[in-house]
Amino acid sequence: MRKNIDITEQEYKTTIQKFYEYFENGYLFENFLKSFLDKIGLDEISVTQRSRDGGFDLKASRFGVGGFSEADAVNYYVQAKKCSPEQRISVKAIRELKGLIPFGHKGIFITTAKFSADAEKESNNDPSNQLYLLMENLLLAAV
Repeated sequence: MRKNIDITEQEYKTTIQKFYEYFENGYLFENFLKSFLDKIGLDEISVTQRSRDGGFDLKASRFGVGGFSEADAVNYYVQAKKCSPEQRISVKAIRELKGLIPFGHKGIFITTAKFSADAEKESNNDPSNQLYLLMENLLLAAV
């Protein structure tokens, strides 16, 4: 069971900066995310090729239950961005990713940066094309 840990804002900033610096490049960050997505319960996780990957860095599925596992599967397309913690992910980046996700599938945008307020709004503006944003959740789960 995970414990809630209270940390100061400075401790948080120091931790997220160390987390960002830990990965020498985006490819190492993507490989870390493969393990992370496995730990949170996704299935068949793969890192896409480095170029001509269709705009996605990882693909994953979450299977349903029992005999319906194939019929009830959810496919996820994941964008990973290793950016400075001071950076903000723009609404444009969210719109671009949402435009690439095939109908009936879901997206996840994972970053070491923060999301702009407009990016957060855009991620939820269409329930049929919802995009999950992970940043603080990623750090807190990894620590």
